[in-house]
Amino acid sequence: MRTSFSIRRLVKKEAALVGDLFRVVYGEEYPAAYVYRPEELWAENERGNTYSLLAFNEEHEPIAHLAMFRSAPNPKVYELGQLLVLPQHRGSGISDCLTQYATEELDKNAGIAAIFVESVCNHAVSQKLVAKRGYVDTALEMDLMPAEAYQQAQGGAGRVACILQFKEKANAAQRIYLPSCYERELAFCYMGLSPREMRIAVDVLPREGETRGQEKIFDFAGVARITIENIGADFAVYVSALEKLAQAKGIQAMQVYLPLSEPANGGAVALLQKHGFFLGGVLPRWFDGDGLLMQKVWNTCPNFAAVQLYTDRAKKILDLVKTDWERWKH
Repeated sequence: MRTSFSIRRLVKKEAALVGDLFRVVYGEEYPAAYVYRPEELWAENERGNTYSLLAFNEEHEPIAHLAMFRSAPNPKVYELGQLLVLPQHRGSGISDCLTQYATEELDKNAGIAAIFVESVCNHAVSQKLVAKRGYVDTALEMDLMPAEAYQQAQGGAGRVACILQFKEKANAAQRIYLPSCYERELAFCYMGLSPREMRIAVDVLPREGETRGQEKIFDFAGVARITIENIGADFAVYVSALEKLAQAKGIQAMQVYLPLSEPANGGAVALLQKHGFFLGGVLPRWFDGDGLLMQKVWNTCPNFAAVQLYTDRAKKILDLVKTDWERWKH
């Protein structure tokens, strides 16, 4: 049954409605706790860190929510997520309309360079939703989330992968350096994106300089994400420290984001491969310049069998990722 609804950006007086919606579906357990705090949520919207959207029924009651929010190093890249539709209104087309409304911000807002979605792979519903809006599959994150996070969702047991889907604004060509070992794989990942000037990265680490990175630990998911800001001569020492961090924290999946604008990323990739890291894919505009995702899981084998994908392109990326894991598994 179709539902009549309207969509609009959040206004200050309605900020408390967002938390009310999340309580209906998640109780108090939704990980992004600021959705329950109206003043904080509105402040994030005022700063441009979040764009919250609400859908209302004919009685002006909130029935759905979607947000774009900053989660990448580049403040001009936004993640599309926090989608929530009240159970009685699911299947009414609200999710599609919210996604379209948000995606249109890419063309209207000069401060947005790209929007991406981290779609779960225990089902293909969300993947299909954004693929219809022109989002391009660019990377696959293996074993990102624990199965417990989706006990009521579709899909089987085991940790859940996510496919990264990007839609970027047409931009002036940027220069990127592809690790020679992934030239073919990354050329495929770039199909359907804006043109780049592609060169081959050097396969050795710099002789000087200090590695700088930002580490984020998500204890509830058993995930560590490391954003490399500079590749230095001490990169091997830095990676060894990451391994110790993973053991101490009980990390199940570790992701390292490398800047493809750095010619030395080839040497960094070679070092990570020796530590059992394997390919994830590309992250358009992640650092303003593009990023490369490398990843490692601490299970005997990533949960490849449970991955459900919508597009043939995503299935090809899965093949590339699995082949590379088989090459570098330790």
